[in-house]
Amino acid sequence: MFIFYVSVNACIVDFQIFRDGP
Repeated sequence: MFIFYVSVNACIVDFQIFRDGP
């Protein structure tokens, strides 16, 4: 469960960076 949370959190952070970058 912890690994799942970290994976989803990293995905959300990556999405925010991708949206804010370009």
